[in-house]
Amino acid sequence: MLNHAKSKLRIAHVDLECSNLSADWGIIICGCIKWDGGGLDTFRITDYTQRDIMDDCGVACGIRDALEEADLWTGWYSAKFDIPYLQARLLYHGAQAASTKIPHVDLWKTARYELKLSSNRLANIQRFLKLSATKTPIDQGTWIKAIAGNKKAMDIVVEHCQEDVKMLEEAYHKMRPLVKGHPNMSLEHPDLDGHVCPKCTSSRMEKMGYRMTTVRRYQRWRCLDCGTSSSSRLAEKQNAPLLV
Repeated sequence: MLNHAKSKLRIAHVDLECSNLSADWGIIICGCIKWDGGGLDTFRITDYTQRDIMDDCGVACGIRDALEEADLWTGWYSAKFDIPYLQARLLYHGAQAASTKIPHVDLWKTARYELKLSSNRLANIQRFLKLSATKTPIDQGTWIKAIAGNKKAMDIVVEHCQEDVKMLEEAYHKMRPLVKGHPNMSLEHPDLDGHVCPKCTSSRMEKMGYRMTTVRRYQRWRCLDCGTSSSSRLAEKQNAPLLV
């Protein structure tokens, strides 16, 4: 029996490293995209032709073009930082903004509203969930040296970014059952028989009772692979309720 339908969707776990927390004062030094279940793409400011050391137009456009190939983005505090930062730098250079129609899962929001932890920083999530990827140490001087073209410093910044997206991929798979507003991944497989997990497309599902309304009931399910709870789209019509 097929446990997972082969997904046609591309999930991009994205992280940026920038010289300042505000896009009107800083630039993008590098960015990384970890493709779910696949490879890792790295974008360095020094990989592109620059008018001067503060010109991040090339790296911003490179990251945008890669993200445009994805069907879903994930990040950490990315709805508040990474994506708005990227959009701001693109507009600053007169470049086309990244699409606003691609679904975006900010795992920080899931940690903030679905978990009760002492800190919602990614490093704390890594410790708490025992993720194999680790945060690498970095200081402000390294960022400055990287911008100036110091290869050793740039390698340190890139390694820091790469570990972050590896952690994102791991965190996504562990936290996925709690993610609200996640796209229904099973919609790409209308030909499959039976109920399929809407988040991981596994067919290993167990029945968990019913979700009841006043006149209908819906079968509830739990995915045995990722743990996501869901319910059937089609309702079972019940007898009209008695008036009380």
